[in-house]
Amino acid sequence: MKRRTGRQRDVAKIPPEHDGCQHNPVTIRQAKDGDLEDIIKLVEDVVAETYGHLFEEIPPVPIDRPWIRCWVAETEGQIVGIGLAIRDWITDMWVRPQFRSIGVGTALLDRLEAQVVKNRYATARLRVVSNNKAAFRFYLRHGWRASTRCPHESWDFEMINMVKDFNMSGSI
Repeated sequence: MKRRTGRQRDVAKIPPEHDGCQHNPVTIRQAKDGDLEDIIKLVEDVVAETYGHLFEEIPPVPIDRPWIRCWVAETEGQIVGIGLAIRDWITDMWVRPQFRSIGVGTALLDRLEAQVVKNRYATARLRVVSNNKAAFRFYLRHGWRASTRCPHESWDFEMINMVKDFNMSGSI
């Protein structure tokens, strides 16, 4: 009998020709102790690339987040995306630009939604910067809907709160 460790690995593998281009397979797995530095670097890089125009100086990555509980997308030992869900909130999802539109974001989002359902929440929540049209469209394509708009609590830009309801009979 195999003993389960509580850490789920190889949740999803993105095939190397998912988008018609050749690239190495991407694996979704839970973060491990040695990943923290790479996770923080990825978040810093993607925040700067995506939102750098909104800030005179890029804000630091929040160190109070439990980054070690996130899911990572990895290829050839390199972390190329991360996702973090806390209770019913998907608090973070970041994917390096060269790994977008090949299924990495979808695989991470699927895993995060499954985590929310596993934790017995019928509705998941997230928020997106209103001018991040690509992210907003991505979530709409995956069944999310905008619920409210509000100013960011610390910065001078608008956020869109989004929700997704789940069928709690066992499927998303």
